[in-house]
Amino acid sequence: MYYKGKYYDKDNVMVSFIWPEGSVGLQFWPKERNLPYQLIRKYIHLQPHIQEMIDDFASQHFSGPVIGVHIRGEGAKDTGEVWLRTQFRSVDPRPYGAYLRAIDARLESDDQARLFVCSDSLQVISDLRQVYGERMITYEATRSQFGEMHIPNHPMNAGLSFSPYKLGEDVLIEACLLSKTDYFIHGNSNVVNFVLSANPDLEHDYVYRQVVSIPPEIGV
Repeated sequence: MYYKGKYYDKDNVMVSFIWPEGSVGLQFWPKERNLPYQLIRKYIHLQPHIQEMIDDFASQHFSGPVIGVHIRGEGAKDTGEVWLRTQFRSVDPRPYGAYLRAIDARLESDDQARLFVCSDSLQVISDLRQVYGERMITYEATRSQFGEMHIPNHPMNAGLSFSPYKLGEDVLIEACLLSKTDYFIHGNSNVVNFVLSANPDLEHDYVYRQVVSIPPEIGV
């Protein structure tokens, strides 16, 4: 399928965001998640020490049902997040309401579940911990108040320095851990794409689905 100067395989990708003027956003996740899963299994092999860190954390914290939650910080602007937030009339840079409703709905069906929350923002982690307290689990990843540490010299992270290797290691470990959870709540992110591909059977809830529209010519 050719659309607005780009090719898309409409049989194998799910468009997860459409800009208001109708152009396709860059965020996709596969409809047939077994396809990327097989590629990951075949070509991506973690270093033993990374796999050990993942296994140790999961063994320590994932003994019962776990809901995975991924929320980007307020600096996320490259996947339609700003427009999506306006659709929820969120006064906060993060539309917490959409996530909290999804989390609470899931907890109604499993009130013993714990939450494994991942974010690049210390503010997000702090705000959710105020709501869910000791039920919440986090990995000791590199974070800043604003997030977006992967963008060099971001003015909101002025004066702070971050190891590119550590940032990469942290997001890889968190993504692999999210793929081991029992249910996944998320917005738009390439981390999400990896998680859904790494575990094709993982049930998930896309919190923005109620405001996403797909032009008829996309056909997905």
